[in-house]
Amino acid sequence: TATDITDITLDFYHIKIDKRIAVKQIQVGQPEVDLLNAANIPNAGLLLGSQANFFVNGFDSKVDGYDFAVTSRLSTGGGNLLVGLHYNYHKQEIENIRLDSLDPSRIYDLENQVPKSRATLSLDYSRGGMVSGLMRLNYYGPWTTTGGLFCDPPRTACDKYSYRSKTLVDLEVRF
Repeated sequence: TATDITDITLDFYHIKIDKRIAVKQIQVGQPEVDLLNAANIPNAGLLLGSQANFFVNGFDSKVDGYDFAVTSRLSTGGGNLLVGLHYNYHKQEIENIRLDSLDPSRIYDLENQVPKSRATLSLDYSRGGMVSGLMRLNYYGPWTTTGGLFCDPPRTACDKYSYRSKTLVDLEVRF
């Protein structure tokens, strides 16, 4: 009818984050023990062969994407129907890796481990406060990840696993 309302939005975004936090891991070897001994650190030799983890400002990232949404409110069948269609696409890129803070497997995962596309279609119907219902379809696009453990040479992105897109259905009835 003439009173039905439809809203359409399209948003673009570009997010750049400089100096993101990463965990740096080093194996304590004889050169590090020698430095600790030279600094008069007692029992420095006990650290030989251990690992040290610390935070560094390890890399920059950039995310570009867009959100598209259509929402309609309709009077139909003696009630009200709210229809929503939402779509999102984004892409993340890792840049300026510092201090070897990320290995190829971690870079690959940061850029690919989240689906680049996602969509939702929802139909929410209500009739006079007595009966209402909701149907929602959630679509998640394909994505890939690495095991990060089983490569030769180690710490490369050789062991990729791909996952297909999936659609989930939610149904709800309210009385």
